[in-house]
Amino acid sequence: MWEGRRASSARGNADLDPVLRNTLRYTVSAREYAALHKYILSRSKALRRAAPTPANVDKALQPRKGNDDYNARAVRHALRVFAVSWLGMKGWDAVARKVKDKEAAANSKKQPFYSSPALRMSLSLSAILLLYRWLFRFLTRLRTHLLQPEVEPFRLRNPRTAATLTSPYAPALGASFAGLALGIYPRRQLRVTIAIYSLFRALEFGWNACEAEGLIWGVKNGRRRERPWWFGSWMLQPVAFGQLFHAFVFDRDCLPEPSRNGSFILADIYIANSLSYQRESSPTVTCEPRSFNIKSTSSHQPSLLRYLTSFRPVVSTDISHILDQHVPTSTRVLLLFYSAMTVVPRFKSFYHSPLATINSILASALRMSTFATGALSSAWASICFFQTYLPRHVLATQRYFLGGFFAGLWAWVERRHGRGVFLYSARVSVDSFWKVGVKRRWWKSMKSGDVWVFVLALMVTGVVYERDARAIREGQWRKGVSWIRGQGWRDWSAEEDAEEAEDREKNL
Repeated sequence: MWEGRRASSARGNADLDPVLRNTLRYTVSAREYAALHKYILSRSKALRRAAPTPANVDKALQPRKGNDDYNARAVRHALRVFAVSWLGMKGWDAVARKVKDKEAAANSKKQPFYSSPALRMSLSLSAILLLYRWLFRFLTRLRTHLLQPEVEPFRLRNPRTAATLTSPYAPALGASFAGLALGIYPRRQLRVTIAIYSLFRALEFGWNACEAEGLIWGVKNGRRRERPWWFGSWMLQPVAFGQLFHAFVFDRDCLPEPSRNGSFILADIYIANSLSYQRESSPTVTCEPRSFNIKSTSSHQPSLLRYLTSFRPVVSTDISHILDQHVPTSTRVLLLFYSAMTVVPRFKSFYHSPLATINSILASALRMSTFATGALSSAWASICFFQTYLPRHVLATQRYFLGGFFAGLWAWVERRHGRGVFLYSARVSVDSFWKVGVKRRWWKSMKSGDVWVFVLALMVTGVVYERDARAIREGQWRKGVSWIRGQGWRDWSAEEDAEEAEDREKNL
């Protein structure tokens, strides 16, 4: 009798309910369910009796002959991206509400659930992943089918269409249109930031590919062309800082929110309450250093020039004050920052070689402090210099760009380790410059232009990965591109290099 009950229980356990089987198929894999059953479900007798065994789940989730679980895996990963991004956005909103003033939090309007930014961002990211995988899979299979010998009549009748669809880059280019799903998220600064960041990374990958193929430097026609020793990402900083400084004076509404109140340029200059500030009312300019409030309505009127001339003693005094007091202050702040960024992720290296790690932290803090304080003081000192030695009508507004440009040359101090800072400044500058152009009607704002920029970035990244995956130099990024395509979290180029090395060793 007991054997009959066990047999019937096993048969019932093996034949899973269709709803339960599909739920498991689109939420967990067989291996993940086995781990869940081992560490959680088997701990409780009630759950152990009610839940199916890992063997039965593995059998039930096996795809039919001739098929695979690509689509189920794509849906499963998209649901996880949705859940993780939604929880992250909700957590960020909760922290932001705590930081905001009570009055601002009370005045903020509550949005319905279906139109909340957290939901729309989560839906956007999950839709991008799902559509990208489906399009990439479809176009890959279509390309394989069109390359078959029996499809040759179609290729002969439609040579251009066949050449387009059979190109090795066709799946990556076509799948990139999944980036249009970024438009699900409302047009906000976060969406623009994502688009600009993706474009910068894509251009970087493309630059690396051009270098590897000898189009810029490297080996071409048997000749090796070395990159100049002075060339690097630090060259972006003068242009970026010049544009940001010019926008700070004349187009502050086109700067990111943290930069509008002066935290980007003025934070290290007007901290000292002991300095005596000279306040002067003007019909064109109002300056309140304590609140970092500078507004300009006209850059050609003499009142602005008289004001900046009167501002000269304050600037010169501030520069001396920065060199005496704020360099040590900024060094201490940067020291704490680099300590946290170095010791925590690399605790093992700090444990085995503490002196070398401490030396690296001190050197990084000193270099960044020198770069930041030197750039800030040079930018504001340029106001006094140009107003003193240049006529009023010579470079009336461009002098602020030049002052920021010369201040950005301090990036040379941090040229070997400040790449992240330089690229961040460049991204912010591109965003600001575009907004300035729209404001001054140099060009028109394209509807959903940031979404199309994101699609272009996906195209460039996909083409570079298909042509030479090593151009994406970070191994984690290569794994990420492979995962987005549905090919697993694997670095295929590194595995190919390892296989080639093993073959060479065997041949030797």
